Amino acid sequence: MKSILISILCLAATAQVQAQDIITKEVNIAVNDVFVPSTINQGEEARIVLSGMFPNGCYRYNRAEVRHNDSFVHEVKAIATVTTNTMCLMVLVPFSREVNLGVLDAGTHTLRVVAGDDTYFEKSFVVR
Repeated sequence: MKSILISILCLAATAQVQAQDIITKEVNIAVNDVFVPSTINQGEEARIVLSGMFPNGCYRYNRAEVRHNDSFVHEVKAIATVTTNTMCLMVLVPFSREVNLGVLDAGTHTLRVVAGDDTYFEKSFVVR
């Protein structure tokens, strides 16, 4: 009985030390697709939906960074927090998040979605 109690206490102490040593970092993740509504009206906030797959269970969606290069070209980067020194469930994990681009001028806009390796894809949409 004494040895079982000592083993349980050792395991609990090890788990607590490991929990304190978890290291996370932010990474720019790839986005597989972007949903842009068919109608965006001038004066309303333009909202899009980013979707993709995390490579494993250690990734958590954090935020989207939106940069307006000019009035009609907008760059979006999806940022995730990844735990780097722990065991991860090795499965693809889907994510989907809404991103607010703000109020945009009327006209044709280009949305550039940038991945971590600086590759990107573009979609065009019209604000009426």
